[in-house]
Amino acid sequence: MVNATRGLLVQCDVPMRQYLLWIEREERFIINDLDENHLFAKQDAEERIHASVQALYEEIYYEPLEEGTAGNASRRSGKRRRIR
Repeated sequence: MVNATRGLLVQCDVPMRQYLLWIEREERFIINDLDENHLFAKQDAEERIHASVQALYEEIYYEPLEEGTAGNASRRSGKRRRIR
């Protein structure tokens, strides 16, 4: 008899996988760590994963400096893009 579980296949690079495994310690949404680029997560975790990745992106992303400007890199503007 086959035992099947519904879920999400998450494809990511190694740093993002480590970040998701770190978040998983509190939220418990990963069913199986398949390999270095794939995780199998609970089906209802899609929004939580997306929100966590978006929060990380907002925290660490900076706009590149334009040529001829000096100073620190500025935070990105209010434009938001969906990460897939």
